[in-house]
Amino acid sequence: MLADPHPSHHPLLYVSYAWGHDSDAGRNREAIVDDLCSALLQDGLEVGRDKRRQRFGDSIEKFAADIARADLVLLVVSQKYLRSYHCMVEELYQIYQRCYRDRVEFQQRTCLLLFDDADADIGVTDELIKHWKNFEQHEEQQLQRLDPRRTSSPHAWQALDRTSEMISCLKDILSALRDPVMPRGTFEISEDDFAAIRQLVRQRLDSCAQWRRQRSSLIPDGPELQEIGRAHV
Repeated sequence: MLADPHPSHHPLLYVSYAWGHDSDAGRNREAIVDDLCSALLQDGLEVGRDKRRQRFGDSIEKFAADIARADLVLLVVSQKYLRSYHCMVEELYQIYQRCYRDRVEFQQRTCLLLFDDADADIGVTDELIKHWKNFEQHEEQQLQRLDPRRTSSPHAWQALDRTSEMISCLKDILSALRDPVMPRGTFEISEDDFAAIRQLVRQRLDSCAQWRRQRSSLIPDGPELQEIGRAHV
């Protein structure tokens, strides 16, 4: 019997990337992500990925929320990624928020795999800032025309607020991502069948599992928990 391709549980590891086949660069990114996911599967890891886990009718926003809750997220960052509302606001910014904007925790829960075309933008170029400011302005102008009193489109206004928050944190987010030494460029990312990335993923997930064990050992269980409960009655 074939395994359920959409399991009810959530994987510990997700991949966040801007997919699309509209160019040679897009097809190249897709091929690298395919190969990377296959390599991680060989290591016995289930990888969450939107094109594999989503079916028609599934919520894209819910998938983004699943990514934000993941133990580890591989961020396959291209120029397109850094200009994508879905990638930057719904996925990357949500991860940052769930880490309470803590730089160290954010770095532990993310791995940056940087494509060549995003090498300049990861340092927050003026052009990247201009892109997001123009995007924010355009969305706000549309909403002001459609719902000036903010009474009919709360979801759209909330999305605009999240965009504004992401922009205000952009330098801190990208600075935290580019600080750790990680493979950069197509060749380094794919080198030796993704050996460096696979090793880092195992180390990060092992550290996360150890933290969970330590945390659970501090939570009273059984009779001990009952004693605490009686003490507070």
